[in-house]
Amino acid sequence: MSFLPDNRSETTSVPKPLTLTSYPTSDSIPESRVSATTDHHRRLGRYGTAPANLFHPKASGMSPSKALKLPPPRSLFMWNKQVYTVDFVILCLGRFKDVPNIPEFPAGKGPEVFRGQVIHSMEYAAMDAKVAEEFVKGKKVVVVGFGKTGLDIARECSSINVSKFVESHIKRKLPLTKFNIVPQHSFSKDIRSCKITYLPNRNDFFDEVEKGSIKLKKSQTFSFYNTGILIGDDHSTQIEAEVVIYATGFKGVQKLKDIFEYSRFGEFIAGSPRVPLYRECIHPQIPQLAIIGFSESLSNLYISEMRSKWLVALLEGVFKLPSVKEMQKDIVQWDDYMNQSAGEYHYRSSIGALEIWYNDQLCKDMGMNPMRKNGPLANLFEPYGPIDYTKIEA
Repeated sequence: MSFLPDNRSETTSVPKPLTLTSYPTSDSIPESRVSATTDHHRRLGRYGTAPANLFHPKASGMSPSKALKLPPPRSLFMWNKQVYTVDFVILCLGRFKDVPNIPEFPAGKGPEVFRGQVIHSMEYAAMDAKVAEEFVKGKKVVVVGFGKTGLDIARECSSINVSKFVESHIKRKLPLTKFNIVPQHSFSKDIRSCKITYLPNRNDFFDEVEKGSIKLKKSQTFSFYNTGILIGDDHSTQIEAEVVIYATGFKGVQKLKDIFEYSRFGEFIAGSPRVPLYRECIHPQIPQLAIIGFSESLSNLYISEMRSKWLVALLEGVFKLPSVKEMQKDIVQWDDYMNQSAGEYHYRSSIGALEIWYNDQLCKDMGMNPMRKNGPLANLFEPYGPIDYTKIEA
């Protein structure tokens, strides 16, 4: 399990409260910090002429390439069956929501043969607290997956029942050899690819494992039978269950691709191993569209705020985008860096190991000095964090 400095929960506007001694959950993030972080999104909002919701770019009689070249560039976007003419669209849709990643099974091996209930973590999270408690109460629950969501659900279920926890599809790690869950990749790769897992209260989780309330089972594949799931290389190990919850993640790229009515735009987004965005924000072929919150970092709250500041500066004319060719060249360079840094996980567009360098580029674009500390020694030896970028304003 990976643990990072507490300033990962800070933003550039509001420091971590002194009362916060561990990594925060969504419920523990103060409202003032959320408000401060979204201030830049409010500033961005005044540039829009259409409702802030799901947009479907539509050329409406003109080829998209010609529509993108109109001075000033304007496009037609459709929302709720109405078409709006706008100069710019900003998507803040999130990567890990809306389109669940559902495992596929051979015929006769999937949930259709299971007598219990099967849901995705998205459905479980959408339940009211009382409804969710009743859903799992008194039942044998299997949670498939070993990410943050899987850990949270397993811990929650264990406080009500004895639950199984199956590590499958996602190679994650638990720092206890005796549970036979040892990762094949390094801690360093976890950091570089942002595949780290947070446990807000790790001692409680491991206590539940020790007591048997949470039972860990390691398997790279699984299938169903009538009263549970089968795991192991030959699917010979049976685990009885009444409820199976998929904590198998989401198809963020697919969601982004499908939002476009014109298929070529979708191909621009999903046609590469990773979504090719300049400054992890704008596609060179769709310069009237910005995407905030898709590329990962060790603190998505903070890095999304920095991108919002950068985007405000762009829209207010502080700087201009390079040519399409220059943006594409820059993206290729970042692809190479991410490939070297995160290997097979570079498709996640993680800047976890390149965060300072990335912020340097944003600062330079905005005409700000990327050296944020007082003095050369401080810039060389003191760690950088969100508060160092407090005075960055468009």
